[in-house]
Amino acid sequence: MSDPSSAPMTGVDDLRDASRERLLAEIGTLQHQSRVHRVADLHARIAQLEAELQQVVDYNRGAAAEVGELKARIADARREANQLRRSLNYRVGALVLRPLRLAARIVRRLAGSR
Repeated sequence: MSDPSSAPMTGVDDLRDASRERLLAEIGTLQHQSRVHRVADLHARIAQLEAELQQVVDYNRGAAAEVGELKARIADARREANQLRRSLNYRVGALVLRPLRLAARIVRRLAGSR
C-alpha cells in the first residue's frame, strides 16, 4: 500500500510545484507588463521625436525663406550700386577725386619710406 512517509513528501512537492507555477505565472505577467510599458514608452518617445523633427523642418523652411529674401535684397542693392556707378554724377565725381586719391597715395608712400 502506500508508505506513510511518502504522503507528506507528496504534499510538500505539490506545494513546491504550485508555488513554482504561481511564481512562473507572475513572472510571465510582469514580463508582459514590462513589454507593454516599454512599447508605450517607445511610442511616447517616437511622438516626441516626430514633434522635434517637425519643429526643425519648420525652422529650416523659415530660414530658407529668409535666405531667399536676403538674396533678393542683395541683388537689389547690387543693381542700385551698378546704376549709381553708371550715373553722370558718379563718373564726374570719380574723375575729380582720382587726382586727389593719387596725391594722397603718393604722400602716404613718401611718409612711409622715411
